Amino acid sequence: DGLKETKSNLSSLEIVSAFAKLSHKNTKFSEKLDTMKISIPRAVITRWNSQFLTFESILAIPTLELNEILIELKHSNLCLNVRDLAIFNEFVVLLSLVAEVTTTTQRDNSPSISLVAASILTIYFDLKNEKKINIQHTVTIFYSLISSLLSRFDGLLEQSEIDINETDIEFKKKHQFYNLYKDPVFLFTSYLDGMFKVN
Repeated sequence: DGLKETKSNLSSLEIVSAFAKLSHKNTKFSEKLDTMKISIPRAVITRWNSQFLTFESILAIPTLELNEILIELKHSNLCLNVRDLAIFNEFVVLLSLVAEVTTTTQRDNSPSISLVAASILTIYFDLKNEKKINIQHTVTIFYSLISSLLSRFDGLLEQSEIDINETDIEFKKKHQFYNLYKDPVFLFTSYLDGMFKVN
């Protein structure tokens, strides 16, 4: 959610896509990345987290080295500037917990129901905190994420006695999810799961 509304960040998002293509089609670029022990994942259209992993991979490369390589290989149009780096960092900050939850819930033998409340609450509070301190260039992505979260999980947040109106974010309540996630089973399964034991 939210990538369609990011017209102001579109050029930075296009750079990420171009990096993924270049790293898999240009042998010299691939070899340079290999010597740095960095691989950029192939973009998968149906998997949002492939974009996220690409952002992370690009941020792992020292910017000066990357720009020098791109200039040397006649791809200076892909050189990163300060704004691109800020957008990449914000994107990773906003989506890191979502990516972690996605990976965790897709693992084999993962009791997904016990992860719902803990994951949603953590993502909700993390997004609220990030908005206060770190988000300047990816505000539209932030609003799309938090609006999507509220519209799907407002029943769970309400059951957890969280005042969702304090966010001042407009969202369209999805009634098919509201009653489903308002069920207390999502809260007490976390307590029954040994993964969430108190130390």
